[in-house]
Amino acid sequence: MKLDSRDIDIEDIEIGIYYHESDYASIKRRIVSIIIDIIVIVMISCIVLIITRLFNDNLNLKSNCFFLVALSFLYLTFLKRSRFRTVGYILMGIKVVNLRGGKPSLYSMFMRVIMLIIGTYDIPKSIDLAKTDLTKQTLRDKFLGHYVVNVKARPIGSGPIVTAANYYGMRRLFKYKKVEKES
Repeated sequence: MKLDSRDIDIEDIEIGIYYHESDYASIKRRIVSIIIDIIVIVMISCIVLIITRLFNDNLNLKSNCFFLVALSFLYLTFLKRSRFRTVGYILMGIKVVNLRGGKPSLYSMFMRVIMLIIGTYDIPKSIDLAKTDLTKQTLRDKFLGHYVVNVKARPIGSGPIVTAANYYGMRRLFKYKKVEKES
C-alpha cells in the first residue's frame, strides 16, 4: 500500500524543537558529568553505610548493594530530570530535555539509566555517534528521544519528529529531530 500526503493527519504529527549546534553538550562534558555523578553516589553511599554501621552491626552485603542500586536510580532518574539536576550536570552546566524541550518522563529516565548500567547498546559506536552527530546524541538518547544541552540553551527552530530505523547489532526504532546545517 502506497502512502501519500493525504494519508497523514496533521494533528498526529509531533512537533519537536532543536538547538544551535553549539548548545548540545559535548561528549567530554557528558563523560566528566557521569564520572562526577558516580563519585557522588559512591560518597553518599559510603557516608550512609558508615553511619548505619555505627547503629546496626547486622547489615549484610545484600542490603548494602540494594541501597547502592536504589540510590543510583533515585539520583540518576528523579534528580537528573528535575530543575536541580545532579552534581555532575550542575558542574558541567548541562541538562537533559526531551525532543519537545521539556522534562523527560520518569520512565524514559529510568530506561536511560538501565541502558547506561547494563550497556544494551554499543558504547564505542555510541561515543562515535555523539562526536559526529550534529545533535551530539548517543544511541540511548536517540532511542529515548533526549537531548543533553547547555543550561542556557534556547531552541532555534521546530519541526516534525520522525521515526527512523537504525541497525547496531539489532534493529531499533527511535525518534529524532533531523537538524539541517546552517547556511
